[in-house]
Amino acid sequence: MRFIEFPRMQMTYVWQTSYKKNRKFTDDAELVTITPSEITARSKDGLKITLSLSIHYKVGTQFSNTTKLLEEFIDIYARYGKPIESWRPMINKVTVASVSTTLQNFESFDLFRNRDEIINALESELTDNLRKLGFTVTRINVMNVEIPAKFNAAVKKTQIVK
Repeated sequence: MRFIEFPRMQMTYVWQTSYKKNRKFTDDAELVTITPSEITARSKDGLKITLSLSIHYKVGTQFSNTTKLLEEFIDIYARYGKPIESWRPMINKVTVASVSTTLQNFESFDLFRNRDEIINALESELTDNLRKLGFTVTRINVMNVEIPAKFNAAVKKTQIVK
């Protein structure tokens, strides 16, 4: 018989080029995964948008029922293998796909007019997608949004005219 330890703590996954691991989000650095690049996607009108993002998540969804939570852990282990490192590629793919799907539903100017709506839609999309796989998103942080310089200049000109 083999004992497999599942983390009960919140884990963090960060997509940001300049992120420094010594920020100490948690005492256990293994629970912080860093992808040293931002996530790039396109808006509904085709504008390239680059996001720096972090998600905080836990393994499992049935926290009030330990029997169901144990069943989830067994299912997650059967599907993905060894805890944490085998989940990282899947969490990355699901997050990148969720960002792309969400941003494709909004026009470029919505980044300025309806940013909260976009973040709420992203949180809903990502939460739903990871929940289906047995993970609970506890928080999403959009740390930076970059748009092409020409578009940014056009937006500034529009704001000055108003």
